[in-house]
Amino acid sequence: MDEDTLTAAATEAAAALVGTEPTRDLSHELDVYTRLRELLQPVGDRSRTAHHLVRQAADVLDADFVLLLPEPGADLAVARPGWAPHDPGGLREAADLVVSALPQEVLVIQDVRDAPLPSPLSPEDGLRSAMIMPLTSEGFLLAAHASARPRGFTSLDLDVGTLLGETASVALAAADTASTLDRHVERVRWLLRRDPVTGLPDHRAWADALDATDSGAVVAVGLGNVEAPDRLLQIVGAVLQRQATDTDLVARVGVAEFGLLLRGASLSTAEQIAGSVRERLGPIRRADGSPVGVGFAATPELESVRDAWRVAAGRMLQS
Repeated sequence: MDEDTLTAAATEAAAALVGTEPTRDLSHELDVYTRLRELLQPVGDRSRTAHHLVRQAADVLDADFVLLLPEPGADLAVARPGWAPHDPGGLREAADLVVSALPQEVLVIQDVRDAPLPSPLSPEDGLRSAMIMPLTSEGFLLAAHASARPRGFTSLDLDVGTLLGETASVALAAADTASTLDRHVERVRWLLRRDPVTGLPDHRAWADALDATDSGAVVAVGLGNVEAPDRLLQIVGAVLQRQATDTDLVARVGVAEFGLLLRGASLSTAEQIAGSVRERLGPIRRADGSPVGVGFAATPELESVRDAWRVAAGRMLQS
C-alpha cells in the first residue's frame, strides 16, 4: 500500500473516531463519585435502602440490569431499566448460586459467554457483560449490560464498582442500625406513655386517642379510692380489656379512673358495655361503700368524642 493510500485511510479512521474532552471525562468522574457519596445518606429501612441502591447503581454504571442480594437468604432488590429476565422467579436460585461462588473482590466479566452466569442471567437469556461486587454482609451487587454485542465495563466502572460494593455495605449496615434505633425509640416512647401499675396506656395516650377519633363511644370507670391497691387497679383494667375489641382502647386516665374508648360504637353499645362492666365490678366498693362509678356517652348525640368523654366522666362521678 502506497503512502497516499495509507494517509487517506488514516484520515478516514481519524474522522470516524469520536473524541471526548479530558475536562468532560473529569466532570463525569466527579459526578459519579458525588453520587456515590450521596448513597451514604439514609433513605429508610433496609428494603427501601436496597431498592434505592439498585436504582442508583443502574444509573451510575449505565447498566441495563442490577440485582442486589443484601445477604444470603434476604429479599432481592432489582432495577431493570434496559432488560428484564424472562423468568423473574428464577432470580432467587440464580442469586443463591452466585453467592455460593462469590469472589473476594469485584469481578468483571466483559463477555459472559466466557464465564456464564446461571439462568436467567446467562448469555442465552440476553446478558452480555456483568460486574459482581461482593458485600461485607456476604451478599452481592450485580450490574449487567444486555446490548447486542459485549459492551464491557471501563476502568472507571471497575473503580466505581469497588466503591459501590463498599458503599452498599455501609448503607445497608446504617439502615439496619437506624431500624434498631427506631425500635428502641418506639419502645421507650411506648413505655413513657404506659401506666407502670396496670400496663395500660396513660392519660397522655388517652388524650391523643380522643383527639384522633372522629366518632364513637366512651365508658368511664372510677373507684373513688385515691389510695386504691395496685391489685384492685389491675383487676379493673383487666375487666375493661375483656370488653374491648382490637380497635378499642383502655387507659388508666387518673389515680383511680379508667376510660374505655369504643371507636365507631353507638350509644346503645356503650350502654350495654357499661352495664356489663358495672355487673362484673359489682363486688367492689368505693371508700364510702358505694358501687364503682360507671358513666357512658357517645357521638353523634354529642359533637365530639372528647365531649362524650366529659359527659361520661361526669355521669361516673354522679353514679
